[in-house]
Amino acid sequence: MKFLIIPVVLLVAACQTSPSTMAQSDRLKWRTIDSLQLQVTLPVHIGYSRAFIQDGRSLRESLVDKRRPWCQFRQYEPPEALQQERTIEPGQFDVTRTYHSNTAAIDQPVMVASSVVIAFDYDRGPSSRILSNILELSSAQQPQVVEFMCGIFTEPAPERYVTFSEMRAVVGDLVTFNLSEY
Repeated sequence: MKFLIIPVVLLVAACQTSPSTMAQSDRLKWRTIDSLQLQVTLPVHIGYSRAFIQDGRSLRESLVDKRRPWCQFRQYEPPEALQQERTIEPGQFDVTRTYHSNTAAIDQPVMVASSVVIAFDYDRGPSSRILSNILELSSAQQPQVVEFMCGIFTEPAPERYVTFSEMRAVVGDLVTFNLSEY
């Protein structure tokens, strides 16, 4: 797995007609996600360590259309915890690190008729990718919640990550992002 470590940073440009009258620092401002606030209780279903969100709703993984942007909270739990339903409770999560991930993925289920399964075309690389923005999280109240990720399943071209506007649309009113400006 190859990780590109690039902070999730939003670029906000001031829109004014006379740039010569503005100070340089007023023309260009950087914004970062400092924390996020979960507004509702999210279910974590049996067999999973993740809670999925798409179109402003909590969904089971099987109902998520991964060809459109989706987001998820991930927990770090012992395997025996996966045997029961759990929840992620409303609360604030501090963002400790952000980065992009570009992961090879198989688009369709593979029917195994022999002992060899080929998932890659060696001339062109993997058939599809999951491009994701990952926010590592920290919470004293819920230390098992370690990650918030928004991703999209793409073909080899065009590759693009989920934008911040798309992230907001995916989570709807379920999650609020707290931003700082530099």
